[in-house]
Amino acid sequence: MGLTIHYSLRAQTKSEHEATQLIEQLRRLALELPFQRVGDIIDLAGDACNYERRDRDDPLRWLLIQATQTVTQDHFRYDVVPTRLIAFKTSPGEGSEAANFGRAIYPSVVQGHPQHGVQRVQTGLAGWHCRASRVTDEGG
Repeated sequence: MGLTIHYSLRAQTKSEHEATQLIEQLRRLALELPFQRVGDIIDLAGDACNYERRDRDDPLRWLLIQATQTVTQDHFRYDVVPTRLIAFKTSPGEGSEAANFGRAIYPSVVQGHPQHGVQRVQTGLAGWHCRASRVTDEGG
């Protein structure tokens, strides 16, 4: 039996400096925990944040997939790729998937599906966000 933990982080700050400081503090805390590995902080912008523009074996691909948000309008789902991402990866331990932590900025509007009559979709995302999940294999 496995355990899945979902989490969501949100900061009211619009300051890039404050968002970066929060991630640095979070990483320092992670270094104090018995994680198998805590990665370096990455800082990406623009197309570098889009997992679809990465090779399938790119070590950042899963982090970027998790950083992508989804919004729904008129029963259609739209991926919202961050325009900026500050994050780090961890490996909690044997049998666990990576646990990624970070903050991202998202566009306020994404391209809709013109064939469905939707030109633009309001994302409703403001401020720095991040959400993800962690799956562990606890056995039993």
